[in-house]
Amino acid sequence: MLSTLYGKLSSHNYGTLCALMVGFVNLLVFLSYSAHVFTVESVLHSVHEREPDRVGPHDGYYGMAVSNAFYMLSSILIVPSLSNYFRCKWVLVLCSLSFIIYYISFQYLNRYLYFICCSFFGFSLSAFNIGYSGYLTEFSTNDSLPRSQALSWGLTNVSVFVAGVVNFLMASANSGVSSSKYRQYSEGEIRVFFGIEAAIAIASVILYAMLPNKEVEGSISHSHVKPDSVKEQIVEMVSVLVDRRVLILIPFYLYIGLFFSFWVTIVPTTFQFTMALSKNVYVPIYYGAAFTAGSVTTSGVIMALSSRIHNLCCKPLMIFTLLLHLSIFALTIASTPEWSTVRPTDEPALLIQPS
Repeated sequence: MLSTLYGKLSSHNYGTLCALMVGFVNLLVFLSYSAHVFTVESVLHSVHEREPDRVGPHDGYYGMAVSNAFYMLSSILIVPSLSNYFRCKWVLVLCSLSFIIYYISFQYLNRYLYFICCSFFGFSLSAFNIGYSGYLTEFSTNDSLPRSQALSWGLTNVSVFVAGVVNFLMASANSGVSSSKYRQYSEGEIRVFFGIEAAIAIASVILYAMLPNKEVEGSISHSHVKPDSVKEQIVEMVSVLVDRRVLILIPFYLYIGLFFSFWVTIVPTTFQFTMALSKNVYVPIYYGAAFTAGSVTTSGVIMALSSRIHNLCCKPLMIFTLLLHLSIFALTIASTPEWSTVRPTDEPALLIQPS
């Protein structure tokens, strides 16, 4: 029945529908992801203070390093090969299944199990990025790709605001439980929170499996010739990695990895480790709302201007992003206490005092 409905849609309307559907499921995936990365270092720090032998004080950061390492390995060796044998929506299903394993591990939390499951987390991120990008090419042409990406990713980024609301509700419900000056997470709170995360991931498995996969004439994926074997796939991938145009972009890729870790883990952790902010239940909402407003606005601008300005997503957007990121780093350095990234502190910031 749904296949008949999809077949009646024009390529433009079908592409819009697919972008909205994958954007909505991505919203659920990134809701659980964002709510988790905002708090994981603080959660593990709380567990360490109660049971020092169970986890280390900074295992959240070490786990992020393990995740990033497996993300890199999966992106080079595993997931691209899988995408030659499965439709991209099934790669997204594998992404959510790995997230489920990771979230369930918090019900039996110890440092060795945590680090093992961080490898699944890294695989999940790789499967998401490759599966999502590949799925876009199945219903988008070269002309419609910027619009499809802006529409789906703008909807996805609403998840950061919703994650802020979730963290606000958690903080409000437990505001009077702990006598500590800093945000503490109880054992029961951790189990409930990550149980809900696992349930959201289970729902995303079902929804990803239901995504439409009609062949669209003229789509980007049609122009791609799949290798006949895994060996041929690896040879082709290595040839791309050593291409001069890709090597030129290495500093850009390194920066993207650093900035991603900065805003999703380090900045939210400083909020919870800074005494002036850690008990303010509204901080997660402010952070999520600001990020969502910026993402949705940028997506709207790209959708409106991509057809009018040639190569909008290249030099014009790069220059704007450079200026914006320099401003972000300057404000962060001026307003963040020196040691708030690694431990609770009440020391002052460099110039702008948090309040």
